[in-house]
This record gives sequence, C-alpha cells and structure tokens, in this order.
Amino acid sequence: MAFSDLIPASSDWIPISVFPVMQKIVARVSNRVFVGLPMCRHEGFLNLSIMHTMAVVRTRKLLSWFPEPLKPMVGFFVNESRRGVRLGKTFLGPTIQERLDKMREFGDDWLSKPDDMLQWTIDLATSKGKSIDSIVQYILLINFAAIHTSSNTFTHALYHLAANPEYIQPLREEVDAVIKEEGWTKAAMQKLRKLDSFMRESQRMNGISGVSLMRKALKDVTMSDGSFIPAGTMIVAPAVATHMDDENYTNPEVFDPWRFSNMRDGDGEGTKHQFVSTSVDYITFGHGKHACPGRFFAANELKAMLAHTVMNYDVKFEKESVRPPNLWFAITVSPDPRAKVLFRKRQD
Repeated sequence: MAFSDLIPASSDWIPISVFPVMQKIVARVSNRVFVGLPMCRHEGFLNLSIMHTMAVVRTRKLLSWFPEPLKPMVGFFVNESRRGVRLGKTFLGPTIQERLDKMREFGDDWLSKPDDMLQWTIDLATSKGKSIDSIVQYILLINFAAIHTSSNTFTHALYHLAANPEYIQPLREEVDAVIKEEGWTKAAMQKLRKLDSFMRESQRMNGISGVSLMRKALKDVTMSDGSFIPAGTMIVAPAVATHMDDENYTNPEVFDPWRFSNMRDGDGEGTKHQFVSTSVDYITFGHGKHACPGRFFAANELKAMLAHTVMNYDVKFEKESVRPPNLWFAITVSPDPRAKVLFRKRQD
C-alpha cells in the first residue's frame, strides 16, 4: 500500500526523488510492526517519526562543534526531542491509554490483544512503573534506529538497480519462484539468495558510515604489538578500507550482485555470507556480541521491499546508467538525496 500510494504504477516513466520517498515508505512499513494499524498510516505521526530522526541527527552534529562544558547549556536550547515526545504523545497517547485501560480491566491477555512493538513496550513499561511519556520516547527511539539507516540502505540498493537494469530479470525470476512456493513469508525471505546477496553487496560498497565497531577504552590497554591505548580513547574499525581490501574481496571496487550468493554455493557455505552475517571482513552491522540487534528485522523488511519493487516496477536512471556518487559528512555516508529514478509499471 505504501508503494502504491507513493510510487504510482504507471505505464509511463515517472521520475521519483527516491531518498525522501523511501523515508516515507520505510516509516510506514516499519510502523506497521511498531505501532500497528491505523497509526502506521497516520500522516502526522509518520512525519513526526521522520522529522524526529533528522532532528536528533542535527542536534548531535551541532553539539559536536561545542566543547564539553558548553554541551549541556547548548543542548537545553537546541534539543528538539522534548518537543517530539510531546507531539508524539498527542498521537500515541490515546491508543496507549486505551490499551492500559483494557489491561486493567481484562488482565494481560484479553481477546484481540495487539501483537506489535507498542504493546510489547507497554507490557514492559507497566512492569517497571514507567509513564506514557517513556513509552512514546521509546517508540520514537526505535523509529530513529529504523528509518534513518533503512531508508539509506534501500536507496543505495535501488541506485545500483537503476544503474544496472539487467539485474532486474534474474531477481524477478528468483522472487517469482520462491513466492509461488512459500508465499510472502519469512521463510521466503530466507530463500531469496540472489536478492540477499544484492543487498549485502550494496552495503559492502556503501554502508552508512566510513567506520564501524566504535568503542571507548574504559581503561589503559597495551596491545600485543606494544601499542598503548590510554583510557578514554575512542577506537573504530575502518569499514570502507575493510570492504575495499583486495585481500578480503576479489575486485572489491566492482559491484558484483551475486558475489555472496555464489560464495554460499560452496560446500558448507550455505548459511554463511548472508546479509545479516557479520565477520571481521564484513562489518556493516558491526561484529561480535554488540552487533546491530535489529539487523534481522531490517533485512527481512528491506528484502521484502526490494522483492516488491522488482516484481511490480521497471526502474532506470533518466539519462546515463551511472550511479550517482555518495555524499559524505565527516564519517557519515549517504546516497545522493537529489538523484531521481524513473519508475513505471512492470512491462513484461
């Protein structure tokens, strides 16, 4: 429904500013699970979810320009999150209160109790004596984690697809065969190996940051080679250098959509090299026990979106089939928000 509302399936080519449109689609798709119907289609709430995300990013960047002693004072005046929580309460407050009333009247398991993240949050919050404000704040936090990263990730992948329309047909054939067998299910998403590889390769070449595994040394550390890291030092792993290292990947500067699906065809490799898999050579989602916990949900969401795209649309760039270069702000990378992709209803 989000795609049909925001990208009409026309027999003529229609230019779409992908990045802002994908923010709206990701917000709707994510909130279908986060807060359920009808709030996941409420324009005011969706706009708040998107704007709150960008406001947090703006505030963080602004505060980074000030010395530590001034940050609390500056933050008091520029922090937009308090206003976001107040506005979020006007949207979510009545729904939360209604659910709290039913919990008091019928207990924890009433008939037709919603099964979404909002209800999970309410259940947890009531057990800990948290307020409605806390519930709203948590839902906005989850949106912050989902919208910014997922819209970036999907736009990166779509730019690769528009620059290489010849990849659409192999993806269609895979999606068509799997969906006929499994339907639109989680099991189907697990079997979409080429599509999974396409997403993983897109993130290998792009990602959302030039670094990963950001950590702070809590005590003095001396490495095995004698390097000394004093307490308080910030440590990162170089994501771009890792993903573009020819010791890790053959022809790393080339976008190879089936790179990882081919690797999974090897003996004993079937469960490795998936979009969600992390390793010392693939750190888009981090690595180790603190790897991104939401990557499994995000991967299924993004793969379903890309499968829907190739099954229902033709896509290409307006002029040359050249992917626009990414934009960088310090260590943050994003797809060019000005680029447009042409969409039309699938013709074959």
